[in-house]
Amino acid sequence: MRYNKIKSKFYENNRVVNSGIIIINKSDSKLSILLLKRKDHKHWEIPGGKVELKDKINKYKSDTLKNAALRETKEETGINLKNKLSDMKPFYIDFISPEGKKRRSYNFIAFSNKYPVLEKGFSDWEYIPISNLKKYKLAPNVIILEKLIKKGLFNKLNK
Repeated sequence: MRYNKIKSKFYENNRVVNSGIIIINKSDSKLSILLLKRKDHKHWEIPGGKVELKDKINKYKSDTLKNAALRETKEETGINLKNKLSDMKPFYIDFISPEGKKRRSYNFIAFSNKYPVLEKGFSDWEYIPISNLKKYKLAPNVIILEKLIKKGLFNKLNK
């Protein structure tokens, strides 16, 4: 992962690096994930965003990604998930943004049933059962995430 000073962004494999948190609610019998509805794209997405220089606190990429995910989630939802991330190693999804930009999104997992207080860029939020995701207009990376879930990504978590 390298930082481009001119564009003020981190890149990896010629893709802008994002980091986010898949917030899972296990309070009912079905796993649900928190999705936010973005006003400008009118799609549903997980909390997260671009990794910024202020997220880099040491030489370890994983710490930088974790800081970015926690910061973005707190900014977008008001939910503080520090010390609540699962032990599952973060995974990434490569995708093309609605603006046509190449992105790499690193995803952490956390458990919470807290209600978000949305940043002004969002119009709605919902804990959506995984089995109902197909009923929503999803962000490109969430469409890929849905496919990974169907292939068993969360099987260990559902027990």
